[in-house]
Amino acid sequence: MLPALILALAALGSALLRLWAYRAQLLEMARVLEETPPESNLRLTVRTFGMAPRRLCRAVNQRLEEGRQLRLETQKREQELKELIGQFNDLKSDMPLVYTLREDFIRSMNSVDHNISGLDQKLDQVLRLMTSFGKEG
Repeated sequence: MLPALILALAALGSALLRLWAYRAQLLEMARVLEETPPESNLRLTVRTFGMAPRRLCRAVNQRLEEGRQLRLETQKREQELKELIGQFNDLKSDMPLVYTLREDFIRSMNSVDHNISGLDQKLDQVLRLMTSFGKEG
């Protein structure tokens, strides 16, 4: 009975040491995460044995990477939005000039069209006169 009790106590001590090592590593991970700036590409590593801590590290690293990618994408979109707002403000300031130039162009083209129509009528008259002189002579 005594050897079984000694084995059980040894197993319990081993389990407590392992739990203490897990706790120490988790506290270290928490400290590293708290001290790391958000734009960092930090990766956590695990020194303890077992599948659970490795799985936890992989999950945390994946979340950290997703957060970093999201921040980078957000910064990119913010920059694109700033550029778009700048272009829109430029367009807003240019719009009265463009509208005025367009109206002036339309007005001048109408004048040119009217003058061409007048020339067309005069050429028709000249052609009629020439054909009438040709028939008479």
